[in-house]
Amino acid sequence: MVTEPADDSANRYRLDVWLYGTRTAELTQVRGGKVVLQFTDAAIGRWGEGSPVLSVSLPVRTERYSNAQAMPWVAALLPEGDARSAAEQRFATPAGNTFALLKALGSEFAGAAYFVAAGTEPVTAGPAATHTLRPEGPALGGSVLNEALCLTAARLLGLTTLAAEVDTIDGVAVLNVARSDRQLEADCRVTRIHQEHLCQALGLDAAARYEAGGGPTLRAVATLLDDHADDGLEQLQRLMGLAVFNAAIGNTEAHGTAMALLHDDTGATVLAPVDSLMSTTQPSTTAPPSGDRPVSRVMAMSVNRETSIDAVTLDDFEAEARAWPFDDASLDQAMTAATEVLDGLTAALTTAAAQVGAPEDLVERLIGRGEALGRGERAGDGDPLVNMRRLPRRRTHRQKG
Repeated sequence: MVTEPADDSANRYRLDVWLYGTRTAELTQVRGGKVVLQFTDAAIGRWGEGSPVLSVSLPVRTERYSNAQAMPWVAALLPEGDARSAAEQRFATPAGNTFALLKALGSEFAGAAYFVAAGTEPVTAGPAATHTLRPEGPALGGSVLNEALCLTAARLLGLTTLAAEVDTIDGVAVLNVARSDRQLEADCRVTRIHQEHLCQALGLDAAARYEAGGGPTLRAVATLLDDHADDGLEQLQRLMGLAVFNAAIGNTEAHGTAMALLHDDTGATVLAPVDSLMSTTQPSTTAPPSGDRPVSRVMAMSVNRETSIDAVTLDDFEAEARAWPFDDASLDQAMTAATEVLDGLTAALTTAAAQVGAPEDLVERLIGRGEALGRGERAGDGDPLVNMRRLPRRRTHRQKG
């Protein structure tokens, strides 16, 4: 049931934030479209000060959060660019007014937070999407099979739990991927799990999603997980495994909004299963309308200061891991987990290709990249499409055993 708000004009400039059945915070618009966020006594009583249940960057506390502190997290809930402009036109909200668009959308966000008019309660019953559909665009020929291949291989390697399927809608190939922030219960109810992407968790503007633009670094993410995850070592090993997998498949888009955290109703934090993985360095099977466009070879997050997705080596990953919050034993475990990903990559890609019908040449290129990394070479040494003569040769990883 929805309760009617009090007849108070000030309520027009306040939204109640509900999370896991608790009125958790108040978001208030102040002058110039700025916002401030104040946690409620109910939230402090339920989760305690310092809990990251809403966001690592906005832990529960008695003091109010300023616009500079709250706005990056709040604004990142909304669509970007043309999609945001379209939403503003649809709901007739002022351009650039985050609070007004947030109020209009209410609960149509990733995660489990509801934003409702002050004095009301959210309507939690009703349909909720458990999957994301990503159609193949005219300039991205082959992207659906590419991503289905990479996500399925990652699931076979234990790097994600989300299933991906290829569907066809009106003759267009569509990738159907389960959402990490929605859980279908036995009675067919859908439970929302709170989620935030890494830029939100680190208090960064979502536009700064790449390290080169001021976005997250692997070391910053590792420190965040060590500080806030319930099982920091396990989460760090998962992060290392994903980083190695991304290098092997040639994914330069593992940036700050492509990876996320989950916060359950106790406030416990884990790295969310990834729902977007593809070889971004492989050519499209169709030329874009404007002609061939250059493919970025720069990783979203560098590894041991190496930025090239083709020049990175296993040595770089070991050196990178030494900057993470590992002791010697944990470092060995993390590198063992990384090499196990490479050891199992060929079988995982081969099985995934058979399941989704991925093209053989793509599979062979990704296998070649993984095998090169496993031998201690540069990832691009195994990819026939890469002109490695343009890259400096680096020392190779010591072979064990």
